[in-house]
Amino acid sequence: MKIAFILIVIVAIVQPSLKCSAATLTSNGTGGGFWDDANAWDGINIPDDMNLGDTLVIQAGDTLIIDGNEEFSGVLQIYGALLLDNGKLDMPDTASVVQFAPGSYIEALNNGQNETISIGGQNNKISSSDINNLAIPNQLTEGSIDSGGCAVTGDCDDNPLPVEVIYFRAVEMKETIKLEWATSFEENFNYFTIERSSDGYNYNEYAVIYSTSVLASLTKKYEYTDEMPFPGLSYYRLKATDLDGSYEYHGVVNANLENIEPDVLIYPNPSVKDQVTVSYNGKQESTYYIINITGKVIEDGILLPGLNEIIIPPSVNSSIYFLRVDGYGASLVKKFVIR
Repeated sequence: MKIAFILIVIVAIVQPSLKCSAATLTSNGTGGGFWDDANAWDGINIPDDMNLGDTLVIQAGDTLIIDGNEEFSGVLQIYGALLLDNGKLDMPDTASVVQFAPGSYIEALNNGQNETISIGGQNNKISSSDINNLAIPNQLTEGSIDSGGCAVTGDCDDNPLPVEVIYFRAVEMKETIKLEWATSFEENFNYFTIERSSDGYNYNEYAVIYSTSVLASLTKKYEYTDEMPFPGLSYYRLKATDLDGSYEYHGVVNANLENIEPDVLIYPNPSVKDQVTVSYNGKQESTYYIINITGKVIEDGILLPGLNEIIIPPSVNSSIYFLRVDGYGASLVKKFVIR
C-alpha cells in the first residue's frame, strides 16, 4: 500500500510539469500549406493544439496560409512566409509576439477587413496595407501596434526603406495588363521587382525596373505592361529593393482576362547566345521540345508558368528552330532563329 501511494504522488507531481513545459512546432520544411492542416507541420499537432507560451516556427522556404479565423498565443517565428487569404490570426494573450527573420515576409492577399493580426485583443490589431508594409526583420508585440493599426516597431514608422509608394494597381487592357504605381519619395533607392503568380500564393520574379528619380521628393510614376498575362486571374506584387539589398513588399493586386489563350514568347529572337528566355502564360507546367528544321528533337524539358531560361546545347548550329509546348490538350509551336 505504501508503494502504491508513493507512485500515485509521483504521477500527480510529474504530469502537471509536462503540461506546463513549452513546446515548439515547426512547419513541414517541404513548402508549408494551410495553417489548420496537420500536413503543413512537422508533427501530429496543429497550432490549435499548442499551449500558451509555446513556439511556432515557419521555416525558410515554407509558406503558411490562413484562410479562416485562427487563434494562437505564444511566439510565432517567421523565416519563410505567412499569407492571410481572407483570414485573421488572433493572439489574445498580451505576451504573444510575432518575430520576423531576414528574408521572411507576410502578406494580406486581398486587403480585406478580415485580414488582420491582433495581439492582446481584437481592438489592438494590424491589418491590410499595414501588414503588407511590414519592415523586416523586426517583431510585432502588443505594445508595438498603435491605435491606428500601424505597427510602431517593425512597420510604417521604424526602419522604413527610402521609398514611399503612393499606389500600385493593375489595369486590364484588351489582351494585356498594365501595372501602374507611383512614389512620392525616393532616396538611395535601387529598383522595383514585379513578381507574378497564377494562384496568389506562388510568385516568380517577372520584371525589374530601376529607379529613375533624380530628386528625392519628386513624385515619380512608373508603369509596366504584362504582354503575356495568365488566362483568367493574374496576381502581382511589387518588391522595392534598397541599395544595401534590404527590401519590402507593397501590396498584392490582380486582374482578370478570361479570354486569353495560353501562349509563349521567345526572346531575344534571333538569338546569338547559348540560351533563350521563354515567357509562358500557362497556369501549369508543360513539356517543351526544341525541334530543328528536319523535325528532330534536339532538346526537351519542363516549362513553368512565367519566365524560363532554356539552355541551347553548344552543338546547335545557326539555323531556324521550333519551340513546341504541349499542354492543355493542345500544342503551341513558335519559330525562332539562332545565329
